[in-house]
Amino acid sequence: GPYLQMGNTSAVSLRWRTDVPTDSKISVGTSQGNYTMSATNSSITTEHEVRITGLNPDTKYFYSFGSSSQVLQNSSTNYFRTSPLSNTNRKMSFAVFGDCGRNENGFQSTTLSAYQNFVGNNPAELLLLLGDNAYNEGTDQEYTNNFFNIYSGNILKNHVVFPTPGNHDYYSSNQSS
Repeated sequence: GPYLQMGNTSAVSLRWRTDVPTDSKISVGTSQGNYTMSATNSSITTEHEVRITGLNPDTKYFYSFGSSSQVLQNSSTNYFRTSPLSNTNRKMSFAVFGDCGRNENGFQSTTLSAYQNFVGNNPAELLLLLGDNAYNEGTDQEYTNNFFNIYSGNILKNHVVFPTPGNHDYYSSNQSS
């Protein structure tokens, strides 16, 4: 991690993993390093998820995360934008990736590099995943190696992710039901 999910006009969820069980904390603010709000999850775990609410619509927030006693990451690239109100009249940008869980013939690295070069300092606000986000069977290890290890240090830190599973993403599910 980290990665951002379930963003809306006033809230977002942040998820990450640690190798040592701790509680979970996210702090946010409208300028990097000046965090005026925080949310915690007191459960001791290695699979962290914190939802922060009470945010303003269409606002860029910077964040840090970790535990109540330690910040794991605090960077100028850790940010998100809350969704605008439905009557807002402005353009939004979306990154759309499909079959992004494999790097055969450089597909993954070439696409990520081309996207980053194209957007420069103006990345999309949302990342739509069209499926097949981990190959070959969608196991946890395949997601870790083929998805999170590739994208967590860059676009997952500042794009709210909306994933759609594909046929390669169902390791333990019956795809026909």
